[in-house]
Amino acid sequence: MNIPRPDGRFLRLGAALFSGWLLTLVSPPLNLHWLHWFSFLPLYWAMRPGHGRSNAKLAYAAGWIGVFCLFFWLGETVTRFSSLPWGISMIVVVIFATVFALPYAAVFGPVHWLRARIGSAWVFVVPAIQVAVEQLSPALFPYYHGVGQYQVPWVWQLASVTGVTG
Repeated sequence: MNIPRPDGRFLRLGAALFSGWLLTLVSPPLNLHWLHWFSFLPLYWAMRPGHGRSNAKLAYAAGWIGVFCLFFWLGETVTRFSSLPWGISMIVVVIFATVFALPYAAVFGPVHWLRARIGSAWVFVVPAIQVAVEQLSPALFPYYHGVGQYQVPWVWQLASVTGVTG
């Protein structure tokens, strides 16, 4: 089944940004945990086979907007507990998002490359790579994708044994 791919650069960027923004709906205060299973579909739709570099850029954009929106509260915290003005605090959030969006590019950028080499097993390999990158990446405030599933009893029971990344 061939799914039509977007041709417009802005449409593809919009789909990637939408995918990153969906991560904010998974997290508090909305906690739409079921949405996490579908949040990366717009990003996958926007990526094109044979365009690894542009796919990595789209994944980075999705990660950047996701991290920025998830950690927007950091600006208020820096302002409240330091003598920095709000504008400088927002620069801190921008730098934070710029650095911590890099794993998204590393994980989701080579998806089509993986699909070409391992076939349908990519569906299992990409989440495994995501978990490995989450474990290996230094994090000031860790955001594991498994955290959004805390309202699903069988998932948090599994996490009590394996940890959040399990």
